[in-house]
Amino acid sequence: MFFEPSEHCINSKLLRRFLTNNYPWIFTFLVALEVSLFTFWRRELGLFVGPVALLILAILISGYPVWQKIVRKGQVPNPSSFTFPKLATFPKINWLVYLITILVLLPLYANILDEYPIIVEKSDIYPTIKICVDRFLNGEPVYAPDYSFGYYHYPNYLPGKWLPFVIAEVFNFDYRWIPFAVLCFGLFFYFKNLSQKAIDLPILLVLSLAPGLMLLYYHLEMPLNLGYTVEIMDLGIHLFLFISILSGGVVARSLSISWVLLSRYSLVLWLPVFLLGLFFKEDKRNAILTGVFIALGICVCYIFPFLSQDWHSFSLMHESYLAAAKGSWGVLPQPGKIVPHVMEDQVGFASFFYVFAPGDILERINLLRIVHFTCSLSVAIILGLMYLKFHSRIRPKYFFLCGLKVYLMVFYAFLQVPFFYLFITPTFLSLVLLQEMTMGDTPKSEA
Repeated sequence: MFFEPSEHCINSKLLRRFLTNNYPWIFTFLVALEVSLFTFWRRELGLFVGPVALLILAILISGYPVWQKIVRKGQVPNPSSFTFPKLATFPKINWLVYLITILVLLPLYANILDEYPIIVEKSDIYPTIKICVDRFLNGEPVYAPDYSFGYYHYPNYLPGKWLPFVIAEVFNFDYRWIPFAVLCFGLFFYFKNLSQKAIDLPILLVLSLAPGLMLLYYHLEMPLNLGYTVEIMDLGIHLFLFISILSGGVVARSLSISWVLLSRYSLVLWLPVFLLGLFFKEDKRNAILTGVFIALGICVCYIFPFLSQDWHSFSLMHESYLAAAKGSWGVLPQPGKIVPHVMEDQVGFASFFYVFAPGDILERINLLRIVHFTCSLSVAIILGLMYLKFHSRIRPKYFFLCGLKVYLMVFYAFLQVPFFYLFITPTFLSLVLLQEMTMGDTPKSEA
């Protein structure tokens, strides 16, 4: 009796062919869906469904292009049934959109600064930054207890978070223009990378317009966050990081990674895997230099001038974070709600632990911290093992950029206080992935 392929086998082949041949458009749809869920469909999925759906979507956005690269052995198919004009036909369109984006956001941002003055009762972010800057300029220990807010307060920001604001203090202008300037800096690299891609016109328009439309949404719908937080500065730094990973330059990679590490701890577990991947697949000398420059940056900007003054300051900063988490979890839910206000954005898993985990608030927070570290470490290990298996089929810059996407989503999803604005950064990373993983590089960018 002759072997006849089963219906399941045929369906699997058809599905694989569909996913392969329609890859650019399916991937574009996934990114568009994620952007929608973080903008005008925000809070539509529910308190417990939302975090799960967003994490699954992030895994798909990270894994689909990696699978595509592996299956096609590094080749990304162009959609054969479409003949849209390429980017080369419109060499200036992305820079025009970049300029328009800044010109549109500038007056909106200025209006937010006027409408939301810095008041410590509303938010202690900028007041804490000012304390750090003033102490630094006056030659005082930056990391020491403070009581100027009327209660015990320990500065818990790393130097990368507050050092840029020295410029605003010296030249006497509103601190909040620094995040906007860094955002423009990061967007410059985003659009510069976009200008080097041979991308079909529809996807080009999506990639050119999406950053401005997302930022416009946040300006109009969440002005409070823009007025009181520095997240758009972190977004600008991360955009610089994402593009520097692709560029392959030692200086750019070292500077961007150091800046991110000096702002928050998010890359600590991902970085060793990334550097090892560069060492074994790319130029060993460049990998070593990148690691050395990052270490020097951390030492020069944090360990030598600040941490060495008080080696306990690092642990005190973590205690401050824990105290902030306890304060947020200790707020009673509003009438008709089952979780505190900070968990209502449906982006993190803190609500699961708040509702279902046993013990008091501190025990539930500590359990979440353990899960947070375990999941983040597990993602980093899985990325390393996958790279060992498939490194011959995919270039490291693509693999680790996709891996960074899911790593950041896991890292932020299991934070004790999952503020919505933290997820703006990994959402923008999806746009960078869409640049890189649909049509691939032009010969210019491959060089």
